Amino acid sequence: MRSHSILRHTALALLFSSGCFIVDDTSLKEVEAEFEPETGYDLAVETCDQAASSTSVATRITGATGTNPVRILTRTMNADSSPTLCSAVTGPAPGPDGFVRVEASAGQFWHFHVSKIVEEGADAGTGPANPVVVMYPVNAATQTCNVADCRFVSDLCDDDQEHFGIEFAANGAWVLGIDSANVPGSSTAPGAAYRIDAYQPTCGNGGDPEHGESCDDGNTAEGDGCDRRCRTEISSDASEVEVNDDPFWANRVYPSQVGVKVNGNLVNQCDHDVYAVDLAAGQTLTVYVMDASGTAPRAYGSGLPFNLRITSGTSPIGGNSAGSEVGTGFARATITSASGGSYYVRAEQPSGGSSTIPYVLRFNVSP
Repeated sequence: MRSHSILRHTALALLFSSGCFIVDDTSLKEVEAEFEPETGYDLAVETCDQAASSTSVATRITGATGTNPVRILTRTMNADSSPTLCSAVTGPAPGPDGFVRVEASAGQFWHFHVSKIVEEGADAGTGPANPVVVMYPVNAATQTCNVADCRFVSDLCDDDQEHFGIEFAANGAWVLGIDSANVPGSSTAPGAAYRIDAYQPTCGNGGDPEHGESCDDGNTAEGDGCDRRCRTEISSDASEVEVNDDPFWANRVYPSQVGVKVNGNLVNQCDHDVYAVDLAAGQTLTVYVMDASGTAPRAYGSGLPFNLRITSGTSPIGGNSAGSEVGTGFARATITSASGGSYYVRAEQPSGGSSTIPYVLRFNVSP
C-alpha cells in the first residue's frame, strides 16, 4: 500500500487540446520513465465497501500526488462487481471496477485527472478504455460505501481519460471508483492500467494558474475578471474562455433582465462548456439558445444540435434541460432558485459527437 501525503503541487507544463485538458506529454514521459508495469501498480480493491473500511489495504490518496501519481490496474478485476453503482446516472458500465480510498479535510478543493497508461503488448489493438469515474462518500460510523450518493461522476469522454473537481464540505473518507463503459470480451478495452493525478490548487495565491484554476490574480475579489473561485469572468457579447468544462473551471456570467449573450464552440464530445451563475432567493434564470445571427431565440424543435441543462450542484447529474421546454416556442432551459445559490449552465455535445458546433446563448434573470 502506498499512502500519498499532502504536497504542494508544482505546476506542470500544461496543454489544451481539442477542448480537453491534458498534462504536457514531456511531463508524463518524465514521470513514467521510472515506472515498471510488472511491479509498479498501487493496490486497488474489487468493491466499494472494501475500499471504504478504515483497515482497507487499498491505496490511500491523502493529498496532491505531485510527481508520484497513483497507478492501478482494473483489467484484472471482476467485470461489473458493483453493477448498480450509479447506473441510473452513468448509464451501463459493465466493465471491471477498481476502487481506492481518498481522505480529505473540510474546505479542500481537489481536482482529479484519470488517464489510461498505454502498455506495450497488453493494450495492443484494444482501443479506448472509456473509463467512468465516480466518488462515493464513506459512512463514518459503519465504514461502508454510500452507493446511493452519486454527486460526483465523470463520464464525459469516450476515450482514455476523465477529469473533475470536488470541494469537500466536511472531514472524512471517500472512495474513488474507476469502472468502464466497455463490454468485456469486445474488441475494446474492458479495463486498463490507469494513472490517477490529484491536484490541490490554492485560489488567490497569484502566479500562473494551477491545475484546476482558469485564472488566479492574487485575490478572491469579484468583478475584476477572476472571481472568488478563480474562474474567468466574462461579459455580454464575449466568447467563452477555455478551459471551462466543469463547474470549478466554469466561466462566470452575471446575467441581467435585458440579457447577456455568450458565444462558444463545442469541439467534440469531451468539450463540455459550463457557465456559473449566482442567483438570489426567488430569482429565475432562463438561458435561450439563439439563432445563427445571435439576435433572436431559436425555435424549439428546430433540430438543436447540442444538449443544454442547468444544474444546481457541481456534479454533472440531472438538472433542467432545454428538451423539457415543449410549448414555450423557444429552445431554452430555465430554473427558479428557492433559497439562492450557485447554478451551472451546461452546453454539451450529444453522445458520439465529433464535429465542431458553434452556439450563442442569452442569459436572462428575473426579477
